Amino acid sequence: MITIISATHRTDSLTYKVAQFYSRLLTQKNIDNQVLDLAELPKDFLFSNFYGSATDVFTSMVAKYMLSAEKLVVISPEYHGSYPGVFKAFIHGSWAFTKHY
Repeated sequence: MITIISATHRTDSLTYKVAQFYSRLLTQKNIDNQVLDLAELPKDFLFSNFYGSATDVFTSMVAKYMLSAEKLVVISPEYHGSYPGVFKAFIHGSWAFTKHY
């Protein structure tokens, strides 16, 4: 399974549209894939999933999209020479989740 990450939390973003397009290309080639849209993260994500705690919504997202993936494809906008803070926080939280749970 390939997880394609739309690495912004902006709804209806061009990043998400590109991730969907990439997903369609993989599907046409009969490659199993799924799209993780960071716009679906809980609104309190940044405050409730760190320092050893995690919400049920976050843990289920990590299990479904990260732990089950063989490969990750990141589609990300560029912000001031970097990638969005929500993506950085998601990766950090996912890594912390897998280390503690």
